Amino acid sequence: MNLAVSVGDLRVERIFADKELAAALNVPLASHLTRVRRVMQADARPVAFLVDTLPETVLHADDLPESFSGSVLDFLLGRADPPVSSRAAVSAIDASPDVARTLQIQRGDVLLHFNALSYFIPGYFNFHIVRRIKNS
Repeated sequence: MNLAVSVGDLRVERIFADKELAAALNVPLASHLTRVRRVMQADARPVAFLVDTLPETVLHADDLPESFSGSVLDFLLGRADPPVSSRAAVSAIDASPDVARTLQIQRGDVLLHFNALSYFIPGYFNFHIVRRIKNS
């Protein structure tokens, strides 16, 4: 779409794994995690609210450079030990009040939701799902 993309409201914080995060990340309860939250903007308009949460053994807050551009996956792929997979379930959901406020939309507007806590306003992104088929 040739829009100027930028990162806004970047927050990197250390949190502890609650029951839900511990189960999702397969780590012990109260493990140290790094959470990276940011708003992606296209032509200065919020179009995505991204939240990545990873064990500190994978990503420490101090690992991210000053020039961090907003893609945790791109950052990890550029390291000597890149991840071998990334999974996310995709669904359409109604925007919660907090997410709607962050994206400057109405509560209840439909968003594309990746179970990794990423929210995308339809029309600004084109996602493709690539299915891997194992040989029998």
